[in-house]
Parts: sequence; structure tokens; C-alpha cells
Amino acid sequence: MPTELDDYIRINRYSRLMCPHGGAVTIQTTTKQLNKFGAPYAKSTDSMTVQGCIFSIGGKPQPCTKVRWVTNSPQFPVDGVPGLVLGDVGLCKSSNNVVQGPAVVISV
Repeated sequence: MPTELDDYIRINRYSRLMCPHGGAVTIQTTTKQLNKFGAPYAKSTDSMTVQGCIFSIGGKPQPCTKVRWVTNSPQFPVDGVPGLVLGDVGLCKSSNNVVQGPAVVISV
């Protein structure tokens, strides 16, 4: 059963995430389910884009552009979809779906 303390581990719309190369992740969610601070919870199916990634291969830019989650937390559902908490794994990918490393959660 979720508790009040869970808001300190659950990823939400305003959580700070980065790609492994320093790009900032933006979480776009449509949920109306809010934590006690008024932030919408993030779902494993939410769109997450990366801006500012500087990764390149052989001098050719290959920036991270999106995050896809490979683990999630069904014990914290949001709109019937598994939510996300610290410890879940999101992979940063390029525009042609090449995995470039894990997303890094800076703060929830």
C-alpha cells in the first residue's frame, strides 16, 4: 500500500533527469494524479525527450533524443499504468533507436 513517504521516491513531471552525456530530460505527462506537492506522477508510458545531449561517434553527432523505460513499478500505478520510482531503469536512445546509456535521476 503506497504511503505518504512514497512521494519522495516517485518520479514526477518536475523530477530532474539527464542522459549520461548531460542532456536534460523533459517529461510530458497527461495524468491528473498528483503527489502531495502538486506534481503529476510520471508513468512508464509517458513521452520523455532529451535536449542538449552532446554525444557523438567519430565526430558525427549522435545525441540522445528520448528515454524508454525497461523497468517500472506496477505497485505504484498511475491511470492504470505502472508508475516510475528511483531505481527503475530508463534507457536513453538516439533518433534511430540506438541505446546510448541509462537515464540518470538527479532529483525527484
